[in-house]
Amino acid sequence: MTHRLGQVFLVDGNIIGKIIQFAHLTPQTPVIEIGCGNGALTVPLCQAVNQLDVIEIDAQWIHACQPKVHPLNPNVTFHHADILNIPLTPLCTPTTHILGNLPYYISTKILKKLIAHSQGGFQAATIMVQKEFAKKCIAKPGEKSYTSLSIYIQNFFEFKYGFTVTKQCFRPIPKVDSAVIQLTPKPSPAIADVNHPYFRVVNAAFWGRRKPLLSALKKSPYISWKTDIRQVPFFQAYPTVRGETLSAEMFLTVYDQIKSHMAELPRDTRA
Repeated sequence: MTHRLGQVFLVDGNIIGKIIQFAHLTPQTPVIEIGCGNGALTVPLCQAVNQLDVIEIDAQWIHACQPKVHPLNPNVTFHHADILNIPLTPLCTPTTHILGNLPYYISTKILKKLIAHSQGGFQAATIMVQKEFAKKCIAKPGEKSYTSLSIYIQNFFEFKYGFTVTKQCFRPIPKVDSAVIQLTPKPSPAIADVNHPYFRVVNAAFWGRRKPLLSALKKSPYISWKTDIRQVPFFQAYPTVRGETLSAEMFLTVYDQIKSHMAELPRDTRA
């Protein structure tokens, strides 16, 4: 993926080795790489595992990488496709490991796609993201980095922070540092369905960040109401609480008390 598409290229060989080591790959591990770029990670990956599928949106990088990797490993398959559009199910097995240096501007969209495939779809994902983005993934209630993404990630994945990668390790040099993280799907997440209305409540709370939760829920575009929620026990006890101070468990409490008041929304208005 070219820089014009939001990608910068890792040029530090030591970091590339650390990524592969952190992923704990074996030769038998099937791997999907998101974006090959100039092949800096693809070449050592194809030497570390027997089977590698590479999803790359830019044909020029596929043409550049194929001559480098096929003499080393004929079991490398390139897919000229957008990671956001290509179906992952045909490529994934429960033992598949996903790797990639995610373009900053679509990191959230890629993470949501991985969430949608997390139940039995793959074993783990080792990815490089913007450091501030990684902080959102592990943030706790009340912290500045705590967002709806924090709750999504922590609901579906066990999270491991690997290491920071400074911006000097890339060309062109970006404005921010990166971080390598690992996401392992939870076998039994508290909410298994990514389209569960619980997440409408979470989205509404952070849509109205710094507003009282009650106000955010009542005015949110993510939820419509059949009846008034001001009299539910939670809001009688905590009328001015803000959503960004609540844990995922507390959001479950709120959802359980207000779900009977929620009206259905058309599918395309859901987050």
